[in-house]
Amino acid sequence: MGQRKAEFEAIADKFHVQIRGAHGEHTETDDHIYDISNKRRLGMSEVSLVQDMYNGVKAMIQREQELSKGHNHSEEHKHADHSHVGSHMKNPEELVSFPHFPLGTKSLLSKYLTKEVWEKLHDVKDKAGFSFKTAIFSGCQNTDSGVGVYAGSHDSYHAFADLFDKVIEDYHGHKIGAKHVSDMDHKNLHAPPFPEAEAKLIKSTRIRVGRNLADFPLGPALTKEQRKEVETKVI
Repeated sequence: MGQRKAEFEAIADKFHVQIRGAHGEHTETDDHIYDISNKRRLGMSEVSLVQDMYNGVKAMIQREQELSKGHNHSEEHKHADHSHVGSHMKNPEELVSFPHFPLGTKSLLSKYLTKEVWEKLHDVKDKAGFSFKTAIFSGCQNTDSGVGVYAGSHDSYHAFADLFDKVIEDYHGHKIGAKHVSDMDHKNLHAPPFPEAEAKLIKSTRIRVGRNLADFPLGPALTKEQRKEVETKVI
């Protein structure tokens, strides 16, 4: 997959999943083992998320099998030019003016962070004290991000709504005012067992569910002391 990253990312986009190294976001792999996870999540039923994963993994496996037989049709990945945002940045306070992203940047941050949104929010903090600059810093530092925005607390979605609402609708297809409809009926899945030749290409599978405690901000804004409080409360 390494030499055809752009081709497999196009397959992943088609089936609403994402590819990354086995050690998490912004990691690469040196053993040809990749982590495939759901891309859209908010507002999606459990069944539809599992179906996305099944369809995406199966499509990538089938393409790998085609390539092993000598089939060839893709363009090589092109690297973006550099700009004043990038990996050289060390902290959010370096964002002193409207960020200009390198040519070819495809993150949703670069797509929806307009000058108007920047002027309105660049000095704003949410109720947990999490700043707008911190929310967008990862996407400015890592210009290969797919999204590039992190919420620091529940209130980030309100305080920074001019940016978050557009990103969420684009990424998850979850519009303002939309309601989440749960569906955990496995009978609604169309996921027959993988043939043995395809199944052996899968290293492991897991279903992960994240929940947050209402009394605390989200991970990016948690202090060391708050993490200890969360641990005590959960135990």
